[in-house]
Amino acid sequence: MAMCEFAKPWYRSDVILRAEDRKFHVHKNTLGLWSPVFDSLIKARKTANEIIELPKKKAKEIYELLLVIYNLQTVNSQNIISFLKLAKEFEIEKVLYLCSSFLLEIEKPDLKCINFLLLAERYGLEDVKQQCFEIAASFSLSHLKTSEKFEELSMESKFHITEIMLMQEQAFVEDLKKKSFKLLQTVYLTGHEKFVTDMQPTVRRPFVYSCRKRPAHSALKENGRVLPRVYDLECSVCRATTENWARRKEQHYPMNKELYDATLMKEMFTLCHGQKDNKMTS
Repeated sequence: MAMCEFAKPWYRSDVILRAEDRKFHVHKNTLGLWSPVFDSLIKARKTANEIIELPKKKAKEIYELLLVIYNLQTVNSQNIISFLKLAKEFEIEKVLYLCSSFLLEIEKPDLKCINFLLLAERYGLEDVKQQCFEIAASFSLSHLKTSEKFEELSMESKFHITEIMLMQEQAFVEDLKKKSFKLLQTVYLTGHEKFVTDMQPTVRRPFVYSCRKRPAHSALKENGRVLPRVYDLECSVCRATTENWARRKEQHYPMNKELYDATLMKEMFTLCHGQKDNKMTS
């Protein structure tokens, strides 16, 4: 669409805008629906023929904005900055939305997200801000600080980035503790099985492990009946039995420590058990 098509009356145009001595023939209802500021300017005219002056505005930018308003042009990387400025000044929410949608689709490699975040801060683009927070949080804080633009971010944005970082770190730690606890269960249970095997030659009858705290063990369903577990990792006596076995084996077979380190097992249980307790009480 050529500039001249706004330069003269067309299809019931009923108001004129002027920027840099160029006139744009447009429609009151269209501008009023898109922009409350334009609506106020139109209503403030003293006469119906009065031209609405747009001082300090570039004719080319006003023209491109009108093309978007009349659905004849889309937002692109060449016009988005001018559109953001005009949309904010004239309170054109739909243009801000179009700009936001465009920015959300743009790739933001490495620390480019900081530049986009600054842009989103300036023009209140919440969706873009949230996207940039999440991208920025995927880097280390030391890496983010290598960007010259990082210090220009607001304290609020820095807070949101670090908050997401902490949440991600917490989720990682909780997942690691959960998986570590499962692995620890395997270590204790296989250690217990080896303890039972080692005890077998020392007694005349088949050795059967029995814990004095078994009535307090967690329940296990067997053959339709609910019975306390024979060996329960939550039981301090059961754990101590396996840990003492590991210590004795280490005295005679030092290589055994590579598989069953009693001190490390005990420390890992203490570290992981907090996560286990949280899971049980949640």
